[in-house]
Amino acid sequence: MNPILIAAMLGAGLVGSLALGITALAGTAEPERPPPPWATRVRWLWYGSGTARQAQRRHQAWVLGALAAGILAWVISGVPVAAPLVALAVPGVPWLMSAGKEEQRSITRVEAVEAWTRRLRDVEDSGVGLQEAIVETAQTAPEAITVEVQLLAARIQAGWEAETALYEFAEALQDPVCDQVVVALALHLSDRGAKLTDALTGIAEAAADEVAMRRETSSKRSRARFQIRFLTIGSVLLVAFGLASGQYTAPYADTRGQVVLAVLACAFIGCLWWARTLSLPPAEQRFLSAAPSTAGRSPS
Repeated sequence: MNPILIAAMLGAGLVGSLALGITALAGTAEPERPPPPWATRVRWLWYGSGTARQAQRRHQAWVLGALAAGILAWVISGVPVAAPLVALAVPGVPWLMSAGKEEQRSITRVEAVEAWTRRLRDVEDSGVGLQEAIVETAQTAPEAITVEVQLLAARIQAGWEAETALYEFAEALQDPVCDQVVVALALHLSDRGAKLTDALTGIAEAAADEVAMRRETSSKRSRARFQIRFLTIGSVLLVAFGLASGQYTAPYADTRGQVVLAVLACAFIGCLWWARTLSLPPAEQRFLSAAPSTAGRSPS
């Protein structure tokens, strides 16, 4: 056989083997592209923002209930625009009625941080190291922050850098009072000073004053929230009566009437949303905007 032909065949085989090897290592499929924005929104509408399967099923039940209520309103009233309005009212009414619950949750969280800070101070004052004290108080932490404190202790036990774990703890709670606790603990980790007990005592007393102030402010907003609930319940009853009465919905049966109904409904919903916004406290300004570098985490 011709030596040149043999050399050409060997070269082609070598090149082919090299190409197959590179393909096996790198792969031939295109890299996954992020889903388009509309797909992300559709997924959020169906699954919600929860990650637990139970929360997703609850959200899906709300979605199906809203669709069923909208179709039923359309069938009863004969007004097509009633379908989206009623479908929006199914999740919207509980949202309007829940004004102030987040503020109460925040107050409860600050109370829990105060109690945990005092407990941490007592354990640390008995001669236990700070990291050991955090781990020891994880099982007796107040219910409102039990998950966050146990996660903090688990991260420390897993080998995370303590300062990084503390800042992640602050990010989970999202409250300036917790930021004060985290800063005091982080400073103690860096200088090992003997004044941590005094610092935690001062922070716990400041947290108690903050709770009293927030509760007083919340009680002043309770009247506005009662008015929102009264308007919401009255509006739901009026709409339900109107949809059940053919005489009431007759002027909205044509195209012009449906446009007028949609505009009036949007304006009224906007007023309720604005009133609810005014009844909520402004966002608390934190001084820890982001956690430090996570380079101190242990490799997973």
